[in-house]
Amino acid sequence: MERPLLIIQFITVLVLIFGLTSAQERWILSAEEMESIKINGQEVRRLNENVRFVKTDKVILADNAAQFIKDDVLHLNGNTIMINGLDTLTCDSMVYWSKLDSGYAMGNVRYIQPEKDRKLTTDVFHYWQTDGYRGSSFFANGYTRIIETNRLMAANEIKYDDKFQLMILSENASVEDPTRGIFGDEMTIQYADSLLEMIYVNNNAFAYNDLNLKIEKNGSYQKFRDEMTSKEMIAHFQEDYISQLKLMKMATTLYHVVDDSLLAGENTVSGDTIRISFQEGEIKRLQVQGGALGEFNPEGENTRIDTTVFYGGEYIDYHIDEQLSFLSEGAFMEYEGTKLSSGEILVNWETNILDAMLVNEEYPTVQTKGESPMKGESMVFDLVAKHGRIVKGKTSLNQGFYHGKEVFRDDPNVFHVQNSKYTSCDLDNPHFYLGSRKMKMLPGDRVIAKPLWLHIYDVPIIGLPLAVFPNKGGQRQSGWIMPSFDSYKSIGTGFRNFGYYWAPNDYMDEKILVNFFDEQGIHISSNFKYKKRNGFHWYNFQYNGRISGTIKRRIITDEIIDLVDEQYVREDQRLSWNHSQKFDPTQRLAIKYEYVSNKDAYQNAQEVNLQNRLKQNLSSSVNYSKNWKTSSASVGMNHFRDLSIENRTPESFSYLNEVVIII
Repeated sequence: MERPLLIIQFITVLVLIFGLTSAQERWILSAEEMESIKINGQEVRRLNENVRFVKTDKVILADNAAQFIKDDVLHLNGNTIMINGLDTLTCDSMVYWSKLDSGYAMGNVRYIQPEKDRKLTTDVFHYWQTDGYRGSSFFANGYTRIIETNRLMAANEIKYDDKFQLMILSENASVEDPTRGIFGDEMTIQYADSLLEMIYVNNNAFAYNDLNLKIEKNGSYQKFRDEMTSKEMIAHFQEDYISQLKLMKMATTLYHVVDDSLLAGENTVSGDTIRISFQEGEIKRLQVQGGALGEFNPEGENTRIDTTVFYGGEYIDYHIDEQLSFLSEGAFMEYEGTKLSSGEILVNWETNILDAMLVNEEYPTVQTKGESPMKGESMVFDLVAKHGRIVKGKTSLNQGFYHGKEVFRDDPNVFHVQNSKYTSCDLDNPHFYLGSRKMKMLPGDRVIAKPLWLHIYDVPIIGLPLAVFPNKGGQRQSGWIMPSFDSYKSIGTGFRNFGYYWAPNDYMDEKILVNFFDEQGIHISSNFKYKKRNGFHWYNFQYNGRISGTIKRRIITDEIIDLVDEQYVREDQRLSWNHSQKFDPTQRLAIKYEYVSNKDAYQNAQEVNLQNRLKQNLSSSVNYSKNWKTSSASVGMNHFRDLSIENRTPESFSYLNEVVIII
C-alpha cells in the first residue's frame, strides 16, 4: 500500500509544479474596461484605459489593447510601454507576438537598454528573437539614432542581422564618437560580438577627427579638425579603436601636423586611394596611391619650413612619428619657385633634408622658375638652408649642356660645379667640350669658370685662366659667350660663336665672336651698336648706328696647321657701317657704307650663309635733308659696286658714283 501512495504523491507534486509554471507564463492583465469578442472566428479580449499586461520580468502598459487569445498576440495603442528586465521600449502603438518574443513598434519609438548602455530612437521598430550574440535582429525606419556608450549611429533606415552581426545604415548614414565621425549615403557595419570590427561606406564618404592643439607654446588649446573625403571608405577597428582607414576613388584628406601638441602646419593630400593607419586613435602613417598631390602650409614660426610646399607623385608614404615622407614615380616637391623632382624622393622633416634617387630614367632634377633644369644621378637638398648637392649634374643653357661631377647649390639659386663641362653635344660623354675645374653658375646673371680649356676627345687644346659668360636671358651683361660645336661636310668640325660681349652702358655694346673649323680656318666678327635718344648738344640730339666687320682666314690646303703660313691662307675682310642722326626736328643725316676685300668674301664653297652667297652687289650712300615751313632740300651721294663682274681686283670693278642735290 505504501508504494502506490508514494507514486500518487509524486504525480500530484508534478501536476502542481506544471500548473504553477503554466500560471507564471500566462499574462496577468488588468484594465478599467475589459470584454471578450470574436473577430473572424477568433476569440479576442479588448482592454480599455490603464491596460496592464504582466509576465515574469516583463510588463506592458498601454491606453488600449486587443489580445488575440489563441496566438497570444497583443495589439497595443496609446502611450505604449514595454519593460523587460531593465530594458524599456516606449512608442505610440505596437504589435507584440508573445510566443515569438517579437514586436513591431510605431511612432516615437524609444528603446533603452541600461545594462548595454544602448539607446535607440526611431519612427518604426521591428525586432525578433534570434540565437545570435545579441539575441535579436531588428529593422528601424524613419530617422533612427542608436547611442552605444559614447558612439552615435544615425540613418534614415537601419537593419541589423544578429546571425551575421551585420548592420546596414541607409540614407544619411553616420557613426560618431566625441572626437571623430564617419558619414556617407550608405554604411555597412560589421561587429565581432560586442566590438566594432569594420565600417564600409558606399558613396559620398566623409570622416573627421577633432584635435586640441596650441598655436603658440604658451597659448591656450584650440579646436582643429582633420577631414577625409572619398567616394568609398573602409574603416577597420581593433579593441573598439580605429586601426586603419582606407579612402577609395577621388580621395582627399586634410590633416594637421603636430609637434608635441603644437600645431606645425596643415597638410592637404589627394589621390585615387588613401590609407591612414592609427594607433590608439592617433594617426601614425598615411599612404597615397595614384596621382598623389599634396600641399603643406606651415603655421607661423612653429616649423623651420617658412613657405608653402607643394608635392606629388604616383605614390606617397608618410610616417608621422618618424617624420619621414617617401614619394615615387614622378615624385616632385615645389616651393618658392624651385621645383625638385625625381624617380624617388625621401624627405626627413625633422632635419628638413631631401634625398632624391635616379629610378627608371627619372633623374633627380632641380629647376628654378624661368631657368633650365639641373639634373643628376642623385641629389641631397636642405629645404631650409636651400643648399643641395647633385652628383653627375647636367643642365642646358644657350643651346648647350653643362656637366659636372658634383654640383652644389646655394641660396639664392647659385650653383657651384666641380670638374665641369660645357658642350653642344647631347651625349653623356661628349666628343668636345669646354672644361673647367671650378665653375660658378648664377642663373639670370653670369657663369664664371677658372680655368677654362677647350677639349676635343678629352684632349685640352687651348685655355683661358678665367672666363665670365653672360647668362641673363635677354638682359645686357658683359662677359664671355659660350660657343656651340658643329660639324659640316664643307668646313669640317669646330666651334661657332665663341667670344665676348661688352656692354659699358645703356647706349652702346660690342660683341666679338670667333668661329673655328678644321677644314676652313678662323672667322672673327665684330658688331658694335650705339644709340642715343637725346643728347645735350646739337650734334647728338638723336642718333643710332651699327659698325660690323669680319676677318676670315681660310686655308687652301687640308692641314689646319697651315693657318699661320701666309702662302697657304686666303684672307677676306668685310666692313659695314649704318648711321642715322637727327640734329633737330628739321635736319636728318643717313650714312650707309659697305666694303669687302674681294668677291670671294661672299662667294666661296665654304660660305654656309645662303643670304651671303646670293649677295651680288654693294652700295654705299650719304644723305642729308633739311625741312622748312614751305620748302625742303637734300644732298646725297651714292656709291655702287657690282660683285658679279669676274675681275677680282677691287680697283678694276665698275663703279657708279653719283652726287644728287635736290631743292
